Amino acid sequence: MFSFSSLKLKTRLWIVIGMAALGMLILVLFAIVHQRASLLDDHKLRVQHLTQTAKTLVGHFYQLQQNGTLSEEQPKTQAKELLRQARYADNDYFFIYDFDGRAVMVAGKPEIEGQVMLGKKDAVGTPLWDLIVEHGKRGAGYIDYYFPRAGSDKPQHKISYIAGMPQWQWA
Repeated sequence: MFSFSSLKLKTRLWIVIGMAALGMLILVLFAIVHQRASLLDDHKLRVQHLTQTAKTLVGHFYQLQQNGTLSEEQPKTQAKELLRQARYADNDYFFIYDFDGRAVMVAGKPEIEGQVMLGKKDAVGTPLWDLIVEHGKRGAGYIDYYFPRAGSDKPQHKISYIAGMPQWQWA
């Protein structure tokens, strides 16, 4: 029968060192996975807060419309242009789609504005615009997708928080 104590001292020492190293490796891998998850959660929360701030700003323009201070189209135009100029983090931007899937304002890709995007998919097959409309109608939610960053044609992984504004049928 095998006995650990029957091994040479040098062999036992290498086994103990190897086990300690394996344990440390497992702890480091666990810490990396946990850190990545924590960073992702922080990023999602930041995107949510920024989107909620943008929705508050758009809500201000809606109130100006309701008070009669601005005509029907003026507040929408002003809200779109305010969000078109807003940037955060690494040149990230806001976008607005209506509940019919039409691109109302896409700061990073203005050439698609006016186009109905329903039924189209991102680079990995996610029905991105259908999800935007769905989350907007439902109230809010996160979407993981692949889309080019502003000024690029190469799709990259993105996470967006969609907030609906039913008064104007915007997401």
